[in-house]
Amino acid sequence: MFDESVTEPDRTWLALAAYNVGRGHFRDAQGLAVKLGKNPNLWLDMKGVLPLLSVKDYYKDLTYGYARGNEPVQYVKRIRDYDDILERHFKEQKSPAKAATVASRNYRRYSGL
Repeated sequence: MFDESVTEPDRTWLALAAYNVGRGHFRDAQGLAVKLGKNPNLWLDMKGVLPLLSVKDYYKDLTYGYARGNEPVQYVKRIRDYDDILERHFKEQKSPAKAATVASRNYRRYSGL
């Protein structure tokens, strides 16, 4: 779906958005991005274009028409937020001893011990 020039992390964010909204609607959004002078291969640009899929002035001329374009933007945002939480969590647990302590504490907390 994306050529080799699309680099990470844009490649991942765009793929997740395409998965969420559907390939046809995503292709419509990429074409709209080009018409608006935006880069269809950058998440920063596409997260501004995708919501336009639900604006009649824009979707009336698209191949696949209306789509809830805010949903893929929120979907990717939630995944990115969760990814940030996981990264912070695992950075805090760099040492194996600390990881074991935290795991033990969490086990006791959630197992009712």
